[in-house]
Amino acid sequence: MAGWMRTGLVLAAIFFAGAAGARPLSLVATIPPYAMLAEAVAGEGAEVHLLVRRGHDPHHYEPGSRDRARLESADLVVHNGIGAQHVEQVVRRAGAPRFAVADAVEFEPVRDESGAINGHIWLDPGIMSAAAGALAERLAELRPEEAEAFHQRAAAFRAAVAEADEAATGRLAELPIRQVVTYHPGFDYFFRHYDLGVAGTYLDLRGNEPGPRQVAGLIRTLRESSIPVLFGEPQLPPDPIRALADEAGVGVAELDPLGFAEAVATYPDLLRLNARRIAEAYGG
Repeated sequence: MAGWMRTGLVLAAIFFAGAAGARPLSLVATIPPYAMLAEAVAGEGAEVHLLVRRGHDPHHYEPGSRDRARLESADLVVHNGIGAQHVEQVVRRAGAPRFAVADAVEFEPVRDESGAINGHIWLDPGIMSAAAGALAERLAELRPEEAEAFHQRAAAFRAAVAEADEAATGRLAELPIRQVVTYHPGFDYFFRHYDLGVAGTYLDLRGNEPGPRQVAGLIRTLRESSIPVLFGEPQLPPDPIRALADEAGVGVAELDPLGFAEAVATYPDLLRLNARRIAEAYGG
């Protein structure tokens, strides 16, 4: 009897040691859309830590001690890979293994007048769908035994994005006015995907405010193109564009580039939310 008990204890120890060894994947995502992507592909068994939380601006992000510890111990950091956001610099300095969407996916970059690449690629559903497959491949390298599950979840993510994309396309296709003016160039990939033209932005790609001549040009564009609203964003101070909108005689509406709205739990939610807000602002 004692021998059987010893054998049982040994087997139990081996089992629990193995269970302890199969710890959850530790992933870090820079912004909410990439956390949504990581959660969707990695699954509920993974731990996903978000750096830029609700109400904060990735351009001015500074890591706290908890974030630094998460970055140091992460199995993988999911981030943009391009752009001037400070959170990108923090990730590059951390030295953890990284999955850069801009490096993993082929896309046609949007550039400003100087030729600088606009980094807000996550608002293009085609880019995010491709990123899901690439992320599944990368996670499969870390956990080969879970490869099939990663790829299945990536396929489910792509299907959900395609459904939301189709709904957004239908909602935006018949808008009578096809030009927009925004606070800063955060939605250029989104607008290009849905065949809407960016007639102007208040801030440039580097975050510089316009001079008097540029302000006059924006006011003229808003009036002459019959653009009904100027689009702001929740992480940016509202006063400058409210003043500009008042001068131009147009309204102000808000788009959400990062998924800070309470109604946004998934990336397809983010697509639907912004398409709805544009359509409502433009009377569609």
